[in-house]
Amino acid sequence: MAITYSDVAGLGGKKNQGGLKQFFYWAPKDTFASIAAVPAAPTTFDQLVEIATDHTFNTGGKFYKIYCTMDKGEFEAPAAGEHDGLVWAPTAKVFIPGDDPVNLGLVSQMMRDYGIFLFPGITEQMASRFYQIGIEDMWGYAKPSFNAGKNRDGLKGTEIEITSNQPDPIIYSGAIQLTPAP
Repeated sequence: MAITYSDVAGLGGKKNQGGLKQFFYWAPKDTFASIAAVPAAPTTFDQLVEIATDHTFNTGGKFYKIYCTMDKGEFEAPAAGEHDGLVWAPTAKVFIPGDDPVNLGLVSQMMRDYGIFLFPGITEQMASRFYQIGIEDMWGYAKPSFNAGKNRDGLKGTEIEITSNQPDPIIYSGAIQLTPAP
């Protein structure tokens, strides 16, 4: 069945703040038992981009919650490619402050382990929903850049650019498993 077209209303006075919250979630691809997806035959616009079922994990797998600095987070999803092969290229930029070896080690491993990244939205429209970077076989990946900062006014830490190529921008509204799967 084809998508049923409908009118798109404005925000109706709802707040529309930009940016990201001070954390995001990440899980390496090898920890998943199953990756949820958008419906195979969507009939509405929201079904085209929203995953409403849960990702599941192998034993011990889970999403990791990662702190990032409040004023540095951003997310965008531009179209990329040529007209006959357009994809979405969702990209998030976050900043993890400091030079703690645990944080640097996590970021270094994250760079090697493709996976799924979830970023909580700020607005009421995005309550309990997350921007998702990475889908099965088109995983999200991290490109970190560490900076030791300046003596007087610099910010020390790691900026991470997270990106993927996907057929559509993805909104995830399933559960986020934060304890290791049994």
